[in-house]
Amino acid sequence: MFHFSSSHLHLNRLQFNLIISGLSSVLFFSGWWIIADSSVQSVMAGNRLYYLPALVGTFAFFFTNIIPAHFFYDSLTYQTGCFSPNVARTYLLVCLMISFGCLIAAFYVLVNDFLLQPQNEQWPGYGVWLHNVFIFIASMLLRFARKHDPFY
Repeated sequence: MFHFSSSHLHLNRLQFNLIISGLSSVLFFSGWWIIADSSVQSVMAGNRLYYLPALVGTFAFFFTNIIPAHFFYDSLTYQTGCFSPNVARTYLLVCLMISFGCLIAAFYVLVNDFLLQPQNEQWPGYGVWLHNVFIFIASMLLRFARKHDPFY
């Protein structure tokens, strides 16, 4: 019934990847915009440790997406050397654990330093948490939502 050429399907895949990459970049930018907005509060200026989950989460974002997708699936990518698909999968698991740990740390900062202390303004705590949530979602979109071409 419907006949699509391979170039048409490839164009749709590229457009989908462009949309996912754009959405991920908007989320990444929004996360840093939120943390910049919440850092003008006097509570955030007093303690620089509030930025630690944000920085580690950003490094985890880059390290999660630095390895191409075919390294995880193709056992013939590197036959000589130590970087096998199992090493790539273990590397990805460690990066995902670090990303999720940053989410937990940001939630701890929100609850312990802002929600349990009502004398503090609440927005900086929500800003730290939202920043890490946006960075985590951007990382997951960029790593897992894009469609990969095995011949690319």
